[in-house]
Amino acid sequence: TYPNLDQLVPTYNEVFIDKELTEAKSLLSNIDGKALDPQQSRAVVTNEDNTLVVAGAGSGKTLTISGKVKYLVERLHVDPKEILLISFTASSAKEYKREIRASH
Repeated sequence: TYPNLDQLVPTYNEVFIDKELTEAKSLLSNIDGKALDPQQSRAVVTNEDNTLVVAGAGSGKTLTISGKVKYLVERLHVDPKEILLISFTASSAKEYKREIRASH
């Protein structure tokens, strides 16, 4: 396995993501009454130590980030106190607080 690790990891990651997308479908289809699109859903279930979301205005960043928080808390049982969410503007920070509170 070790000599092929560079090839196996991406394959195993894809299998994990596909499985998570299926198993978390009901969670991903109700983020504050809205459903995530396939690209947003993939961003939510992809597990990394850090997640950076960069996108244009009106593209669903807040919904995606709210979905990520909901996924971490409800599916992976992460303590909300262990999640650091950073925003570049006070207005978007307020919106994240409102959205995340509404989804819990």
